[in-house]
Amino acid sequence: MKKLLPYTIIFIFAFLSLKVQAQKSDTIRVESEIDSTLVKFHSPKKAAIFSAILPGLGQYYNKKYWKIPIIWAAYAGSIYAISFNNEQYLYVKDIYKLYVQGDAATLELYGAGRKEYLKNVKDSYKRSRDLMFLVTMGLHALNIIDANVDAHFFTFDVSPNLSFKTQPILINNIDLLNSTAFGIKVSLNF
Repeated sequence: MKKLLPYTIIFIFAFLSLKVQAQKSDTIRVESEIDSTLVKFHSPKKAAIFSAILPGLGQYYNKKYWKIPIIWAAYAGSIYAISFNNEQYLYVKDIYKLYVQGDAATLELYGAGRKEYLKNVKDSYKRSRDLMFLVTMGLHALNIIDANVDAHFFTFDVSPNLSFKTQPILINNIDLLNSTAFGIKVSLNF
């Protein structure tokens, strides 16, 4: 512990002696007045309503065209899964009814003692179908949320001029003794 004390004190004094340096701007700032009536407001509420009415329409409103095929493919997949599971459920349900009624052809095809198996398969398809309904509703909610969030960020500046840089620097003549110190240069451009 006593060995670390001098290093800790040096570390604290090194950071206390840091000097913040700012970059000087080499451009001329031109202030212009923009008529606020000409700037079109991009409404997140409108984007969410559009997406609620027709999936992908909010993304079209936000000019995120690449998301529309993804959304439609996800909807097509979930609707296909609902349809497939519903068809299989109805098919196995009919077989189960015939089996319970004692249909000779069904008993011969599936054998004796398969009642519980057919019931489990029927319930499994029903559960899968119902789960896909919930997945589709969740997909629709995500579609609306995505359109809303994208509309909020529609006017957000993501130009390459945004940057935050840190780099080590050697600072000369920080006091009257002509000494040098190590520091950190922080640059923020926007």
